[in-house]
Amino acid sequence: MHIRKRLFFLLAATTVIAAGIVFTAYQSSFLQHDLVRDKMMYSIPDMNPDQKASYSKDWKKFRTVSELTIMEHQLRIADLKERMEIKGEISDALYIKRIVYLEHQIIYMTDRLENFERGPGNWELFRNDFNNEMNSIEIILKNLIADNINRE
Repeated sequence: MHIRKRLFFLLAATTVIAAGIVFTAYQSSFLQHDLVRDKMMYSIPDMNPDQKASYSKDWKKFRTVSELTIMEHQLRIADLKERMEIKGEISDALYIKRIVYLEHQIIYMTDRLENFERGPGNWELFRNDFNNEMNSIEIILKNLIADNINRE
């Protein structure tokens, strides 16, 4: 009977140790995969001084234009909300959801712009994605304005 208890204890301990080794190996390979992925996504290629100057100039121009566009969108959204309140009628839920969605997207885009400047990133990928998202915001905003005009 005493041998069975020892055998059971030994089997349980071996199982726990084996599970720990497997889990640790899996976790470390998973972390390595994340580190490699992050390096690839956010790596800045070695640039010569001319390329760095060009990048800096492009970034400043892009940021200025983007900030102005974001401010313009914020003003348009505020105007839509004000018109909705002036009418005093309860607007349909979809219209309100779109306005709230646009407000959240503008906040998100502002944060993306600020966060990109703080950390390294793939400039080409960021610029393309950012422009695509700003274009989709523009389309939704134009549709909302057109809907608002049709309501009046």
